[in-house]
Amino acid sequence: MIRPPVESNSGLAAVLRGVVADFQHASGADIVSIVLYEESTHAYYAPFATGQPQEGLLDSLTDMHEQLGRYLADERQGKVPDELGVHQYGSTVWLTATRQRLVARNAPAEIDSTFIRRYQVQSTIGLPILSGDRLLGLVYLNYRNREKAPDDSRLHELDRRAATAAGLIQNALEGAERSALDGLSRLTSLLTTPIGDARTDAKELRRLLSIALADLLMASNLDGGGGPAPGGDVRAGPARRSAWLPDPPQPRPARDGEAGAVHR
Repeated sequence: MIRPPVESNSGLAAVLRGVVADFQHASGADIVSIVLYEESTHAYYAPFATGQPQEGLLDSLTDMHEQLGRYLADERQGKVPDELGVHQYGSTVWLTATRQRLVARNAPAEIDSTFIRRYQVQSTIGLPILSGDRLLGLVYLNYRNREKAPDDSRLHELDRRAATAAGLIQNALEGAERSALDGLSRLTSLLTTPIGDARTDAKELRRLLSIALADLLMASNLDGGGGPAPGGDVRAGPARRSAWLPDPPQPRPARDGEAGAVHR
């Protein structure tokens, strides 16, 4: 079962917090992270993590988009090797492209990542979150002690938990889409309702716009549901809402030695 208890109609943020907490409880990993993926736009979004600071969430998304963009450009030109390796485009692109479980029991040797070095990770497990043929996101389990990494039997249990998480996330995404449509409907209704005489039109219009926009934000759950992430970690404040939008951020020059909340 997912911990804490999560209903299928819960907000997306609550579901993701529950998934992260459940994986940490079941795996004993020191660092657990999840990021969602939108296939139609090739965009990663909605990162959650526990066991590490959260300041690098948006930077990590930028890095992932840059690596995926490089992979997609090479793919269009026929430059991607037949046997794709983690070392070529990073673990996140490898998981996205192959949709296979990643098991790196000797992570420093197998994954060339500032994240691995900065957080002294010794073993890493990566799990795709799949709903049928659709990739919904990725989960990473990171261990500072190799002896704590799961054996084959525990890996199968984690695969089952990933399947359960996929169902919950799919339901939450569908609920968020329905809520957003409901919010747009309410916005349209408010804006097309007769307002009164001309002297109060401008003030009343501003009031109705404020109500409608607040209604739409709450309905679509774009504020991430509020509250801290599991383990007391707090997600980035000012950038928090934009982190949920599946539009890739603008490219920026890479900075040496930086590491974000999830693998690159």
